[in-house]
Amino acid sequence: STPGASSYPGHEDISADIAESVLKRLGFGAERSTVAKIVQEHMRAHGQMETPKAMGKYLRDLGDLWHVVMLHGKADAMGKGGGGDQEELRAKDGRIGQMREFMSQRGERASKPLLGGRDLMQLFPDRDPKTGFIKDMTATLLEAQDTGEVHDKNSAIEYLKRRFGGGGYSIADQYRDWE
Repeated sequence: STPGASSYPGHEDISADIAESVLKRLGFGAERSTVAKIVQEHMRAHGQMETPKAMGKYLRDLGDLWHVVMLHGKADAMGKGGGGDQEELRAKDGRIGQMREFMSQRGERASKPLLGGRDLMQLFPDRDPKTGFIKDMTATLLEAQDTGEVHDKNSAIEYLKRRFGGGGYSIADQYRDWE
């Protein structure tokens, strides 16, 4: 951060509300929520995203907006006075490059879970779906895909069995035949 520059923690919340309000007055429709999300999330571009787990979550949360949010974060840094700290701006450019590299390495493997809800219910038949276990396991699976711990359905099944214990085996046998 630039010495002497002001900082306003939480400004992203107020700024998102202002952006939505101004766009509404100007007659914009659905675009308002997209702009508000970009403004709301721009501080995440300032944070640490060093790990594949953190980068994967960022991409899943923001989808196609990830790059625009990072650019907005860079613009925010530039607005601190004097055009921004050059070292900080280079770091932001580097982070964008890291995200692109991460995306090219992961391909499609991390954008969707390798196993769906029905798969998980077959794999863990004694778990009640109303408990939220599908959501928890899906989040865990996506993180494992981001880090490269799982790369196909068989490794996903084995990973979840180790992580959550036991489970039925019918789906595992079914997927083994596909490989």
